[in-house]
Amino acid sequence: MRWYYKLPLRLRSLFKNRQAEYDLGDEIQFHLQCQAEEYVAQGMGPEEARCAALRSLGGIEQVKEECRKIRNVSFIESLHQDLHFGFRMLHRSPGFSILAILCLTLGIGAMDAGSRSRQAREVGNVRGSAEAVFLCASAPGFLDSR
Repeated sequence: MRWYYKLPLRLRSLFKNRQAEYDLGDEIQFHLQCQAEEYVAQGMGPEEARCAALRSLGGIEQVKEECRKIRNVSFIESLHQDLHFGFRMLHRSPGFSILAILCLTLGIGAMDAGSRSRQAREVGNVRGSAEAVFLCASAPGFLDSR
């Protein structure tokens, strides 16, 4: 199936989840009913045919879960749930949240500054480095500070 057919279906199952679940349940019930009718046509009783159709289908909830995996929307749904939980925890204890965010910010900033200064030292033959050395050496008080 091409992407331009899949995209509207995935967006529908993402934003209209209840309707997509309802349609999925209807479709599975339709297949179950068709299978049971085939078994009745082969000579089984109605209740026995329904049980045999359930056995051949392999369980309604398992089939629904397999269809959800095929839709490939479970990743986005779980990401949404994780973000919702994370923001709820941030809101529940704002002092700890601010402290954690501040520590992460300082840590990331320090690592970035360290890697940039190391990278600047490793790249010694950069265009204009001779001029930079000349400027440093000609600065007032340079020789006194050494």
